[in-house]
Amino acid sequence: MFRMLGVRVHYSEVDNDDTVATYAQAHGAVVLSGDKDFYRYKQGSFPIYSDFELKSGQLQLIQSQEFWHPKPRDLIWPLPITHAKYPCISKLKSTRQYMKGCPSALTRYTGNLHIICRHMRQAFYHAMGIDFVVHESFIDWNHES
Repeated sequence: MFRMLGVRVHYSEVDNDDTVATYAQAHGAVVLSGDKDFYRYKQGSFPIYSDFELKSGQLQLIQSQEFWHPKPRDLIWPLPITHAKYPCISKLKSTRQYMKGCPSALTRYTGNLHIICRHMRQAFYHAMGIDFVVHESFIDWNHES
């Protein structure tokens, strides 16, 4: 949809929050997100908006509630690398690895969705002509601790 409207789309090689925050800081932009993680960046001086409204054809941004994040971190410098297309296939071919983290705290109840969807992903590898073994690793909930 964004591309059809002429908007450039970027895909990041690192955590998307880190990428968005670093680019916002570097380019004097604002962040529109309901994610409180944007308050964790120690050098972040970019405004954070949590929502928007359309009033008389004008976009009105709604300021996010200030939040103290318990896990502060630094912005990434230099700017993270981004790609015009999702780099999944080229990365698979160069590393032969699929490494993913925990997509949600709900994995405690559902299991890691990367593991649950493994068969679909393997069918995708086949459809994309990937004819080598892809080593997959994931983080999952530790139910013993």
